[in-house]
Amino acid sequence: MKKTVPNIKGAGILLLLILIVMASLLFVNNKNAVSSKDAFKSLRTLQLAGQLEAADKNSSVGSLDELLVEANGTVVKARNIQGENVWNKSFAGKITLMKSSNTGLFIIDSTKKLYC
Repeated sequence: MKKTVPNIKGAGILLLLILIVMASLLFVNNKNAVSSKDAFKSLRTLQLAGQLEAADKNSSVGSLDELLVEANGTVVKARNIQGENVWNKSFAGKITLMKSSNTGLFIIDSTKKLYC
């Protein structure tokens, strides 16, 4: 009978490759973990500059150029982050629809007029 000798050299090379792959994955994981910790550290240093909320819960709200725009009845008001009124406008009819986009503010009142 012929004795079979296990291929020790092949098993050693395979084991070495597995260790190299595991070490490289640990290195990449630690490198990503350090960068996410730095991002979290800078995130914790943010402070709230101001807070805005609608004066009336039944009003329509939108935003335009970092302003809170609120439509209530026939009046549309815009306030900055400190809560100061920047501008306001009265319309002929009650505001039925208000939409804001990057380029402007679109308002439809009860007289079916469209304002931009």
